[in-house]
Amino acid sequence: MNSSRFRGRPYGSATLIGSVLISQAWAASSSDLRAKEALDSNQKALAGVRTIVVHEILREHLTYDDGWREKSRLEQTHAVLKFRDRRIDVEADKGANPSRLAEIESQVARQLEAIDDRQMLEQVNADITIRRTTTIDMVGRRIRQDDADQRDMQTLVRKHGLAESQRQSLDKTGTTIMNGGKPEIRLHANVGRLATTRPNQSTLRWDTEMLKLGGIPQQVLTDAFELQSQSEASDSFHLIFRDRATKSTRIEFSLAPRLGYAVTRMAFYDGEKLIEEFLSSDFRQVDGTFIPFKTKTVMNTPSPKFYVAEREVKEVILDRPLNDADGLFSIPQGYAVQDLSQTR
Repeated sequence: MNSSRFRGRPYGSATLIGSVLISQAWAASSSDLRAKEALDSNQKALAGVRTIVVHEILREHLTYDDGWREKSRLEQTHAVLKFRDRRIDVEADKGANPSRLAEIESQVARQLEAIDDRQMLEQVNADITIRRTTTIDMVGRRIRQDDADQRDMQTLVRKHGLAESQRQSLDKTGTTIMNGGKPEIRLHANVGRLATTRPNQSTLRWDTEMLKLGGIPQQVLTDAFELQSQSEASDSFHLIFRDRATKSTRIEFSLAPRLGYAVTRMAFYDGEKLIEEFLSSDFRQVDGTFIPFKTKTVMNTPSPKFYVAEREVKEVILDRPLNDADGLFSIPQGYAVQDLSQTR
């Protein structure tokens, strides 16, 4: 699941302080060099690294509010039946052709059945375990994620009485590619040789991956945010940033000086409500860089859901040469392409 915490803003005007991308407004207004030093140390951790490959296990869990499923089903059913009544009224004005009325009723029956199917899939997909390999080209700002759903699909299909065709919506196996400013690519493992392109979310995806590696998202360091406060304890350094536009949005970070000022906690607030919390632990040195081998993300989303994602990193490889890098971050030859990049 992707967070919308940064809303995909462009970076805007920025300047470099050391190796840190910091907004000109922030750099001019901040008089405390201690915060700049901490941020600089954080961003320098992966400076000079050209490629990163991460092998991990991802476990996702969704919890729904009590009664939400039934409420959602009733609302969707009401909408379908209301639309049916309008269509029947239109046909009545035309003379109420019996065959046309029967066709409408048949379509409505399929739509009502689809409501139950969607809810069943949501229930089955409330617990997912994925084996993921993330390949990052730091120089080209390119990311490839290869996911393998670890669940026994045949057992799930039989257990929940699903049609075999629903397996395509159930199975999360596939590949996602982010290639700079180009549309995002999704390679579908269970639909033949099919690729879909989607709207670009490169800024959000890049910052998310850097956070998983212990880095502060660069967008927080641009003029979209201002440093509100800072504090320091014996083993941690705390920073609070506030969104200049909304004022009510703030993001809190805890950095660990002994780990190269890597992020150990990020908390995203809307007013006083905690929307998302990210925690990282089990730091290990990889070629001299501290990398978290365990992370946990908890999201209280606007819809009636509670989302938890736990990552367990198995291996991190820095600066491994990427064979055919251009091919790795593009659609393979022979794939049919469905362009959804203009969808909003």
